[in-house]
Amino acid sequence: MKSYKELMVPEDAWGEIQSLVSEAANPVTIVGCSIEDGRKTLEHLQVTNRSYLGAIALECGGLLVDYGWLKILGAGNERLSGSLATWNSPIQNILVVAYDLVGGFFAIHSNYKTVFYLAPDTLEWEDTECTYSEFIGWALNGDLQLFYKAMRWDSWIADSQTLKGDQAFSIFPYLWTAEGQNIEQASKKPVSVIELYELHKEMGKTLHTLSEP
Repeated sequence: MKSYKELMVPEDAWGEIQSLVSEAANPVTIVGCSIEDGRKTLEHLQVTNRSYLGAIALECGGLLVDYGWLKILGAGNERLSGSLATWNSPIQNILVVAYDLVGGFFAIHSNYKTVFYLAPDTLEWEDTECTYSEFIGWALNGDLQLFYKAMRWDSWIADSQTLKGDQAFSIFPYLWTAEGQNIEQASKKPVSVIELYELHKEMGKTLHTLSEP
């Protein structure tokens, strides 16, 4: 296992990421982290900061995109649930890298090079066909309003600001049901992001007999 010193390289990707953030089409906030947490997260992942994943793990707590609707994990901050280290599941070979406020989760599976999305309206792991760096580019500049068209309601921006850092919305009737298609009328209850992840994984197993890509 390499130390953070061995994983830190002069030609890191952080400057490039900062430039992307400054020019992003979507609102983005970089939240901080302690130096110690950044180094521990980099060590945990065993990637260099030459990569986007390593640079974000080392340099920040995470990225809050589109008024915090999409949260990209870094070394951890009170405004996000966990970090790239705490969401790493060696047993399932899955690394959750981001999540949204309706219980959608973006993850890298060890057998694939692309990011998958556990969609809350299908409960299936869907291949985004984006590498991690491409996913970051999409998050900062993609049409998130179109992507989340069926999962957002009129007051979603104001409502999202009432959540604690480790919370997301549990939608009922569930988004994967016919009744859940009317997002405006659905109940939106603040719950733990981790609880929502476990619920969606388990319900996905029941519906599709698949727990991961």
